[in-house]
Amino acid sequence: MENNQQPNQELNIPQVGQILTGTVVSVTDEEVLVDVGYMFEGTIYKDHLSNQKVASAKDLVKIGDQIEVQVTKISHGDDNNILLLSRKDIERKAIRDRYRDDLVVDQSITAKVKKDVKGGLLLDYHGFELFLPESLISLNSLSPEEKKALVGQETAVRLIEIRSDRGKDKFIVNRKQLQYEELKQQEKTEIQAFAVGDIVNGIVSRI
Repeated sequence: MENNQQPNQELNIPQVGQILTGTVVSVTDEEVLVDVGYMFEGTIYKDHLSNQKVASAKDLVKIGDQIEVQVTKISHGDDNNILLLSRKDIERKAIRDRYRDDLVVDQSITAKVKKDVKGGLLLDYHGFELFLPESLISLNSLSPEEKKALVGQETAVRLIEIRSDRGKDKFIVNRKQLQYEELKQQEKTEIQAFAVGDIVNGIVSRI
């Protein structure tokens, strides 16, 4: 009886996008070789090993480690099939899953300003994009230069709204409210420091 199965079908080659658990069998500064079963080994280049910037792949894994990897490319050859692997998306998803519970309305968090856009600022919170409307950036009006200077800085914000847009959550945050609350707390602390009979200097603000 004739066998109509192709060699690739018999070997059950992993598919692009598939997540596998493998064992590290070799590590150099630039790449990691992983045994993922299926009688195949796959390669992870250093830049695809983590979202962290490292000098050597040896800083992240060692021989014998069990790691999760994702198949990103399969190169078919006459004698073998080369699997290219990555851990970046898996790592990014794990981080997002860990911090998603922080994103609830009225929760205060610290996020990094990543981009100055029309109408406000875009912030990053462990892979989640937040939008800070221009009117909620500061108690004081900011010049375009002052607004742009916030890019790259970390800042405290409060999540005030979660909108669903085409199945994707959009997070709206407020920085101005936290500044206001901090100012009021400072005023309260200063007032509580006064005692009856204290002599203080002041400025006339209204007549």
